[in-house]
Amino acid sequence: MSQREPGPIKIAILGGDLLVGRSLEVALQGIGYDARFLNGSFSGEPADLPKEVRLVIFTPRMSTGRRKIYISRLRDTPVTAGVPVLELVTASDVSPNGRKEEGVGVVLWPCPTEDLTRRIEAALLHTAGPE
Repeated sequence: MSQREPGPIKIAILGGDLLVGRSLEVALQGIGYDARFLNGSFSGEPADLPKEVRLVIFTPRMSTGRRKIYISRLRDTPVTAGVPVLELVTASDVSPNGRKEEGVGVVLWPCPTEDLTRRIEAALLHTAGPE
């Protein structure tokens, strides 16, 4: 595993899929991340995110409109503008041309925990810089 700062990493999990959100929360907590599924407590406003969040993960099947609103609000808010975003997508969600959105990593779901961990670490490393 790559080097990262000591202590847990704050990960916000957003989306309407309760089963995936809760399962992902438990799996990530089990490998040392401080992950929280914010299904009912997130209005879409970055101010509703815990201020220590270092990564946002969208669960599969989030509506395109809702996802775009969340990303736009995150990017338009100085405190969250640089927070990396990973979107979990199922094979049926991916078009032949793929899904590309500026600053959003796409992860095919389901996937092994090790693969997701590598993607999380890469996203965190990519955004790490001098504080």
